[in-house]
Amino acid sequence: MRAAPPTAPGAPPLLARMWHDIPPPVDGARGGKSVLRAAALPPARRIADSSGTQQEPDMIHPIHAATLDRLAATLDRDAPVVMLNLLRFDPAGGQARYFGDYVPAFRRIAAALGIEGIAPLWSGAVAAPLAAPAGEAWDAVVLVRYPRLADFAAIVSSAAYRRDAAPHREAALHDWRLIAQTELARAA
Repeated sequence: MRAAPPTAPGAPPLLARMWHDIPPPVDGARGGKSVLRAAALPPARRIADSSGTQQEPDMIHPIHAATLDRLAATLDRDAPVVMLNLLRFDPAGGQARYFGDYVPAFRRIAAALGIEGIAPLWSGAVAAPLAAPAGEAWDAVVLVRYPRLADFAAIVSSAAYRRDAAPHREAALHDWRLIAQTELARAA
């Protein structure tokens, strides 16, 4: 068994274990460029907001191939990227499904594509939004570093991701945001 990738000091044990048990990569090339289609969304669910009023949940936003292509056109595909995940879990066990079903499926897909070096940097519960639009609320924030933008794109563009991971993400989350980040150049 390989050593766990480094995590930020104080990272929650679950987050450190998420990537620890990835099996060795399968022989073969990384996945090629493929068209990414959003998996079918589950039927709309009604949820109660903090006042008890029934509302339609926010749309679970898919990752589109065109968005990845635009990002790759502005960034070096071989440069590292950190993904900021803002997560609002489905109130009926979404957090357990996210970490128990989605994350393991994601790990298996990365391993099958021979992608190594994915490192969770931070996972935390949101205490309170200090500067946000009224009503905006997130349950958790997760930062994950990918060695290359191309690695992330290969994973989420794969048929295996659409089939084996995306449905778990959609079932686990009421809403989410995924924001790609690169390191800022520091002034001299």
